[in-house]
Amino acid sequence: MGSRKEHKWLAGMAMGIFLAALPSLALADWVDVLKKFKPRISLLEEYNSNIFLSSTNPKEDFITTVSPGLSFVATEDPQAQFGLTLDYELGLVYYARNSDRDYVSHTGSVNTWYSFGNRWTLRLWDSYTRSQDPVERFVTVQTSPGVYYPGTQKGRFTYERNILEPSLTYQFGREDLLELIYRNNYYNTQNPEGDDSAGNNITPRLTYWFNVTTGLPWSTSFKPSITNCGRI
Repeated sequence: MGSRKEHKWLAGMAMGIFLAALPSLALADWVDVLKKFKPRISLLEEYNSNIFLSSTNPKEDFITTVSPGLSFVATEDPQAQFGLTLDYELGLVYYARNSDRDYVSHTGSVNTWYSFGNRWTLRLWDSYTRSQDPVERFVTVQTSPGVYYPGTQKGRFTYERNILEPSLTYQFGREDLLELIYRNNYYNTQNPEGDDSAGNNITPRLTYWFNVTTGLPWSTSFKPSITNCGRI
Protein backbone atom coordinates (compact mmCIF):
# COMPACT_ATOMS: atom_id res chain seq x y z
CA MET A 1 0.00 0.00 0.00
CA GLY A 2 2.82 2.35 0.96
CA SER A 3 4.75 1.71 -2.24
CA ARG A 4 1.61 2.35 -4.33
CA LYS A 5 1.05 5.72 -2.59
CA GLU A 6 4.72 6.55 -3.06
CA HIS A 7 4.48 5.68 -6.76
CA LYS A 8 1.44 7.93 -7.17
CA TRP A 9 3.21 10.72 -5.31
CA LEU A 10 6.30 10.43 -7.54
CA ALA A 11 4.12 10.34 -10.65
CA GLY A 12 2.23 13.38 -9.42
CA MET A 13 5.47 15.22 -8.68
CA ALA A 14 6.88 14.36 -12.12
CA MET A 15 3.67 15.61 -13.76
CA GLY A 16 3.83 18.78 -11.68
CA ILE A 17 7.44 19.43 -12.73
CA PHE A 18 6.51 18.84 -16.38
CA LEU A 19 3.53 21.20 -16.18
CA ALA A 20 5.66 23.79 -14.43
CA ALA A 21 8.37 23.56 -17.10
CA LEU A 22 5.92 23.62 -20.03
CA PRO A 23 5.16 27.36 -19.80
CA SER A 24 8.89 28.10 -19.74
CA LEU A 25 9.42 26.07 -22.91
CA ALA A 26 6.45 27.69 -24.56
CA LEU A 27 7.70 31.13 -23.50
CA ALA A 28 11.10 30.45 -25.07
CA ASP A 29 9.44 29.42 -28.32
CA TRP A 30 7.20 32.49 -28.28
CA VAL A 31 10.18 34.76 -27.67
CA ASP A 32 11.90 33.30 -30.76
CA VAL A 33 8.73 33.81 -32.79
CA LEU A 34 8.18 37.38 -31.59
CA LYS A 35 11.73 38.30 -32.61
CA LYS A 36 10.76 37.63 -36.22
CA PHE A 37 8.10 40.37 -36.19
CA LYS A 38 9.31 43.78 -37.37
CA PRO A 39 6.98 46.73 -36.69
CA ARG A 40 7.35 50.04 -38.52
CA ILE A 41 5.56 53.35 -38.97
CA SER A 42 5.82 56.13 -41.53
CA LEU A 43 4.38 59.63 -41.90
CA LEU A 44 3.69 61.26 -45.27
CA GLU A 45 2.61 64.85 -45.83
CA GLU A 46 1.41 65.71 -49.34
CA TYR A 47 0.19 68.85 -51.07
CA ASN A 48 -2.11 68.23 -54.03
CA SER A 49 -3.33 71.08 -56.26
CA ASN A 50 -6.09 68.97 -57.88
CA ILE A 51 -7.22 66.18 -55.56
CA PHE A 52 -10.18 65.16 -57.76
CA LEU A 53 -8.25 65.28 -61.04
CA SER A 54 -10.78 67.69 -62.49
CA SER A 55 -10.06 69.84 -65.55
CA THR A 56 -12.87 72.33 -64.78
CA ASN A 57 -12.97 72.65 -60.98
CA PRO A 58 -9.59 71.82 -59.40
CA LYS A 59 -9.43 71.73 -55.59
CA GLU A 60 -6.26 71.80 -53.56
CA ASP A 61 -5.64 70.14 -50.21
CA PHE A 62 -3.01 68.88 -47.81
CA ILE A 63 -3.13 65.11 -47.28
CA THR A 64 -1.57 63.42 -44.25
CA THR A 65 -0.99 59.67 -44.25
CA VAL A 66 0.02 57.73 -41.15
CA SER A 67 1.08 54.17 -42.03
CA PRO A 68 1.86 51.68 -39.26
CA GLY A 69 2.98 48.30 -40.57
CA LEU A 70 4.11 44.90 -39.43
CA SER A 71 6.13 42.21 -41.20
CA PHE A 72 7.02 38.63 -40.29
CA VAL A 73 9.88 36.66 -41.84
CA ALA A 74 10.16 33.04 -40.75
CA THR A 75 13.55 32.55 -42.40
CA GLU A 76 16.06 34.77 -44.21
CA ASP A 77 17.30 31.83 -46.29
CA PRO A 78 15.46 31.65 -49.66
CA GLN A 79 16.81 28.10 -50.10
CA ALA A 80 15.18 26.85 -46.88
CA GLN A 81 12.79 23.94 -47.15
CA PHE A 82 9.95 25.98 -45.68
CA GLY A 83 9.47 29.72 -45.67
CA LEU A 84 6.82 32.22 -44.71
CA THR A 85 6.82 35.99 -45.17
CA LEU A 86 3.90 38.18 -44.12
CA ASP A 87 3.50 41.92 -44.48
CA TYR A 88 0.65 44.27 -43.60
CA GLU A 89 0.35 48.06 -43.68
CA LEU A 90 -2.53 50.19 -42.46
CA GLY A 91 -2.98 53.63 -44.02
CA LEU A 92 -4.81 56.37 -42.11
CA VAL A 93 -5.42 59.16 -44.63
CA TYR A 94 -6.59 62.61 -43.52
CA TYR A 95 -7.56 65.62 -45.66
CA ALA A 96 -7.05 69.09 -44.14
CA ARG A 97 -9.90 70.80 -46.02
CA ASN A 98 -12.03 67.89 -47.20
CA SER A 99 -12.35 65.74 -44.10
CA ASP A 100 -15.31 63.89 -45.62
CA ARG A 101 -12.75 62.25 -47.95
CA ASP A 102 -10.76 60.69 -45.07
CA TYR A 103 -10.34 56.94 -45.51
CA VAL A 104 -8.48 53.88 -44.30
CA SER A 105 -6.36 51.81 -46.66
CA HIS A 106 -5.06 48.26 -46.30
CA THR A 107 -2.10 46.62 -48.00
CA GLY A 108 -1.02 43.07 -47.30
CA SER A 109 0.97 40.25 -48.83
CA VAL A 110 1.92 36.67 -48.06
CA ASN A 111 4.65 34.54 -49.58
CA THR A 112 5.09 30.96 -48.44
CA TRP A 113 6.72 27.89 -49.91
CA TYR A 114 7.51 24.29 -49.16
CA SER A 115 10.19 22.18 -50.90
CA PHE A 116 9.93 18.41 -51.04
CA GLY A 117 11.67 15.57 -52.82
CA ASN A 118 14.83 17.73 -53.25
CA ARG A 119 13.53 19.10 -56.56
CA TRP A 120 9.92 20.20 -56.08
CA THR A 121 8.76 23.49 -54.57
CA LEU A 122 5.15 24.46 -53.93
CA ARG A 123 4.65 28.21 -53.46
CA LEU A 124 1.71 30.45 -52.62
CA TRP A 125 1.86 34.21 -53.09
CA ASP A 126 -0.93 36.71 -52.52
CA SER A 127 -1.16 40.52 -52.64
CA TYR A 128 -4.14 42.57 -51.44
CA THR A 129 -4.76 46.32 -51.72
CA ARG A 130 -7.70 48.46 -50.62
CA SER A 131 -7.37 52.19 -51.21
CA GLN A 132 -8.79 55.39 -52.67
CA ASP A 133 -5.55 56.77 -54.03
CA PRO A 134 -6.11 57.79 -57.68
CA VAL A 135 -2.50 56.85 -58.38
CA GLU A 136 -2.85 53.10 -57.96
CA ARG A 137 0.38 51.43 -56.95
CA PHE A 138 2.10 48.91 -59.21
CA VAL A 139 1.92 45.29 -58.09
CA THR A 140 4.98 43.27 -59.07
CA VAL A 141 4.13 39.62 -59.57
CA GLN A 142 6.20 37.39 -57.28
CA THR A 143 7.23 34.72 -59.79
CA SER A 144 7.54 37.10 -62.74
CA PRO A 145 9.79 40.04 -61.77
CA GLY A 146 9.18 41.76 -65.10
CA VAL A 147 5.40 41.58 -64.89
CA TYR A 148 3.27 44.13 -63.04
CA TYR A 149 -0.30 45.38 -63.07
CA PRO A 150 -0.66 49.10 -63.82
CA GLY A 151 -3.38 51.13 -62.12
CA THR A 152 -6.86 51.53 -63.59
CA GLN A 153 -8.17 53.93 -60.95
CA LYS A 154 -9.94 57.09 -62.22
CA GLY A 155 -10.83 59.55 -59.44
CA ARG A 156 -10.92 59.02 -55.69
CA PHE A 157 -13.08 55.94 -55.30
CA THR A 158 -12.48 52.96 -53.05
CA TYR A 159 -11.07 50.01 -54.95
CA GLU A 160 -9.81 46.55 -54.05
CA ARG A 161 -7.29 44.42 -55.90
CA ASN A 162 -6.24 40.91 -54.95
CA ILE A 163 -3.75 38.80 -56.87
CA LEU A 164 -3.50 35.14 -55.86
CA GLU A 165 -0.69 33.07 -57.34
CA PRO A 166 0.05 29.45 -56.44
CA SER A 167 2.87 27.77 -58.38
CA LEU A 168 4.70 24.46 -58.63
CA THR A 169 8.40 24.34 -59.59
CA TYR A 170 10.54 21.40 -60.64
CA GLN A 171 14.29 22.10 -60.53
CA PHE A 172 16.35 19.73 -62.69
CA GLY A 173 19.59 21.70 -62.66
CA ARG A 174 21.40 24.40 -60.72
CA GLU A 175 19.33 27.12 -62.43
CA ASP A 176 17.19 24.94 -64.71
CA LEU A 177 13.52 25.17 -63.82
CA LEU A 178 10.17 23.96 -65.04
CA GLU A 179 7.30 25.93 -63.51
CA LEU A 180 3.53 25.85 -63.65
CA ILE A 181 1.90 29.06 -62.41
CA TYR A 182 -1.77 29.84 -61.84
CA ARG A 183 -2.83 33.44 -61.31
CA ASN A 184 -6.16 34.93 -60.23
CA ASN A 185 -6.50 38.71 -60.52
CA TYR A 186 -9.54 40.28 -58.84
CA TYR A 187 -10.40 43.97 -59.11
CA ASN A 188 -13.42 45.78 -57.66
CA THR A 189 -14.13 49.51 -57.64
CA GLN A 190 -16.89 51.71 -56.27
CA ASN A 191 -16.50 54.05 -59.23
CA PRO A 192 -19.84 53.85 -61.11
CA GLU A 193 -17.94 54.42 -64.35
CA GLY A 194 -15.26 51.86 -63.55
CA ASP A 195 -15.18 48.19 -64.46
CA ASP A 196 -14.89 45.35 -61.98
CA SER A 197 -13.01 42.35 -63.28
CA ALA A 198 -11.80 38.87 -62.45
CA GLY A 199 -9.26 37.01 -64.55
CA ASN A 200 -7.53 33.64 -64.40
CA ASN A 201 -4.58 32.38 -66.37
CA ILE A 202 -2.14 29.48 -66.32
CA THR A 203 1.51 29.94 -67.33
CA PRO A 204 3.99 27.10 -67.94
CA ARG A 205 7.58 28.33 -67.94
CA LEU A 206 10.87 26.64 -68.75
CA THR A 207 14.34 28.03 -67.96
CA TYR A 208 17.30 26.02 -69.27
CA TRP A 209 20.97 27.03 -69.27
CA PHE A 210 23.22 25.42 -71.92
CA ASN A 211 26.34 26.58 -70.06
CA VAL A 212 27.42 29.09 -67.42
CA THR A 213 26.86 32.14 -69.64
CA THR A 214 24.19 31.00 -72.11
CA GLY A 215 20.63 30.42 -71.05
CA LEU A 216 17.34 29.72 -72.77
CA PRO A 217 14.44 31.21 -70.78
CA TRP A 218 11.15 30.24 -72.35
CA SER A 219 7.64 30.87 -71.21
CA THR A 220 4.17 30.75 -72.61
CA SER A 221 0.72 31.32 -71.20
CA PHE A 222 -2.84 30.52 -72.03
CA LYS A 223 -6.18 31.38 -70.49
CA PRO A 224 -8.50 28.49 -69.64
CA SER A 225 -12.23 28.56 -70.12
CA ILE A 226 -12.79 29.75 -66.53
CA THR A 227 -11.34 33.17 -67.41
CA ASN A 228 -13.86 36.00 -67.14
CA CYS A 229 -13.74 39.76 -67.20
CA GLY A 230 -16.35 42.47 -66.74
CA ARG A 231 -18.72 43.64 -64.06
CA ILE A 232 -18.97 41.36 -61.05
